[in-house]
Amino acid sequence: MTFRGAATFTLVFSCIVHSANPFAPGRTALVRNERVNTNLDRTVRHMALADTSWDKQASKYEEIFRDDFDGDSLNTTIWNHEIGRGPGNGEVQYYTDSKDNAYVENSVLHVKALKNRTYNGELYEWTSARLNTKNNFKFIFGRMSARIRCKPEDGPFSAVWALSELESKKDVGWPLCGEIDFFEMQTLWDYTPSTVHFQEHHYGSALSYFSYETFESVDEWHVYGVEWKDNSHVAFYHDGKRIGEYPVPSSNITQENWPYNWKNPFYLIINNAMNPEWGTKSDGDLLEHDLEVDWISVEQLKKNGA
Repeated sequence: MTFRGAATFTLVFSCIVHSANPFAPGRTALVRNERVNTNLDRTVRHMALADTSWDKQASKYEEIFRDDFDGDSLNTTIWNHEIGRGPGNGEVQYYTDSKDNAYVENSVLHVKALKNRTYNGELYEWTSARLNTKNNFKFIFGRMSARIRCKPEDGPFSAVWALSELESKKDVGWPLCGEIDFFEMQTLWDYTPSTVHFQEHHYGSALSYFSYETFESVDEWHVYGVEWKDNSHVAFYHDGKRIGEYPVPSSNITQENWPYNWKNPFYLIINNAMNPEWGTKSDGDLLEHDLEVDWISVEQLKKNGA
């Protein structure tokens, strides 16, 4: 784990959490410019853009946080374990701090869902882990990237993302606080979506996702990235290629239509949920599922960056 400088800032990534189910079956959505049946309401898949600007912009940034998951254990001065059922999506897993559910091996973080496991004397249908950097590391604006892989199987809802600290404030909450998802895997979708959630986007008429790959390659290592730029955009990348962006509104900016501002720090989350109420369900043969993270990094613009 590496820190450089005194950063008080966060980045980006999310899952659909904390809300009443916004999805309904039998809807249609644009996919590759064709209309197809889908269980995701108001969802648009955007094709990749021919752009490699991640590398082109690299010289303007400096790394302020990095975890290569070296050593033989998780760095718990940075990563917190959340304990309990989880905050949303009607999932069935119980999150624990057991080393069976989250561990480091050969410089890779494993976040593993396990079927029919006991924790503190109680038997659960599924146990898993949800890790966050809340109160340990946060930042505003910058770039986050991580090298990730997991097997696409029915049931798991795997994610690497970031959530606003305002989520815990009674007068704000979710989705008003803001959320950024740069990696999600649930086989309800035939692709790995990247998106943002905030009040007007989540409950608006065009809840959209950016995606580059289909599930044929999600079990191979890929680098997923997000660029959160002040007064400009939140953009998503896949293996260095820009796949789309959400631009800041041109006028009348509010917390409801753009929470990604200099007053709103985010923290990181890595979790592996099971059987969300709106998604596919595991069958009796699935006994475990592993979300693997090789490394995770956060960068910010240098003082003379543009």
